[in-house]
Amino acid sequence: MHSSQKSKQKSKRISLLLQSLFVCALAATLSPQSANSSENSQAGYELEQSSLLLGKVSVRITSNAAQFFNKGQGVYILSRAPAWNLLIVNPRAKTYYECKVTDFSSSMTRGITLLTGRTMTDVTYQSVPQKQPDGLWHFVSNAAYTKRETELHENMFRGSAQPKTADMWTNPKIPATPQVVAIAGRLYGFSVMDGMPVRVRYLDFDKEEKLFLSTQKITKRTFTDNDFERRLPSYHKTANLAAVYRTAATEAAMDEMLQGLETNLKR
Repeated sequence: MHSSQKSKQKSKRISLLLQSLFVCALAATLSPQSANSSENSQAGYELEQSSLLLGKVSVRITSNAAQFFNKGQGVYILSRAPAWNLLIVNPRAKTYYECKVTDFSSSMTRGITLLTGRTMTDVTYQSVPQKQPDGLWHFVSNAAYTKRETELHENMFRGSAQPKTADMWTNPKIPATPQVVAIAGRLYGFSVMDGMPVRVRYLDFDKEEKLFLSTQKITKRTFTDNDFERRLPSYHKTANLAAVYRTAATEAAMDEMLQGLETNLKR
């Protein structure tokens, strides 16, 4: 009898334990943290792009956030609503920098412009685009731009590789806000129109066609906040924008380039 009573008490304790575990699991499922995780999920697009100046770039875009990952430089560029300020993160160097969109331009774009004079940032387009059968908007550089570039070319202010005419295709289905479009333009180094640029080409004065930006893949995805977070608490904030792009490898390459320039100047 005593043994039977102990057995009943044990079974009751096990039953209460199982009930407690079930209640805890249910509470976790319905907790604010879980609800927030679901609420923070948002539909967007992931793009794989190639830039003439930067190489491969992976892009994630929703209506509230955008992230550009420059694979060659290993740098993430993140921006969120409502302020849309930039967070530039270099995981390899464990550094980051924060600034406004108007204070940002890609270091590679700046370098190419300084060394070659080639730029797409001053291209002006026709105000009304042509809608393509695939749903893209096609913007064509206007006559005023071509006239100005031709005059500069004839006066030898710019070389033959400079764009004479330009075309841009944007995708209106991608939820790119004006701030995100401006980031793309400053990153890739061209003036931008409405919508997310997916292809940019130009014809130079040697009649050679150059693909300035192309998109290899567009995937519709659902993202969470974690898909846009690339900075760790241990990362160091740099004093300026240029410093966040520096790593041991880039410093060595820069030293080598400067030594080469110095050698050429002494000849």
